[in-house]
Amino acid sequence: MNRLTLRDWGQQLLGLCAAAVRAGWLAATILYAMLGTLHIAAVWFLLPALFIANDVKQALRVPHRDTKDLLLAALLLPQEAFAWMRAGWFSKAWIDCLWSKMSGQRKDRWQLQYAAEAK
Repeated sequence: MNRLTLRDWGQQLLGLCAAAVRAGWLAATILYAMLGTLHIAAVWFLLPALFIANDVKQALRVPHRDTKDLLLAALLLPQEAFAWMRAGWFSKAWIDCLWSKMSGQRKDRWQLQYAAEAK
């Protein structure tokens, strides 16, 4: 780690935090549901409503937009699905990296890429 890679390491740390928060939220929701103590409070809809308002505001700035663009911005589900996928990709990459360090087995990823593109 040096001054040239500090920003990259910061992004890695933020990615780990984002994946951990999503995993923790899912675990807590499942646990509370199993214990029967899960309660939905209206106040928890304020943050998603703020995200939706921001997405719609940004969509209104897009030139030549139509109603489908605004509807897609207001749904919030596509952004949330992508965020879960990104957290999964990020976690898988870190698990693979740490597993190769612990086991001593290295994968030649360039060879795997070459083989994938040759097909």
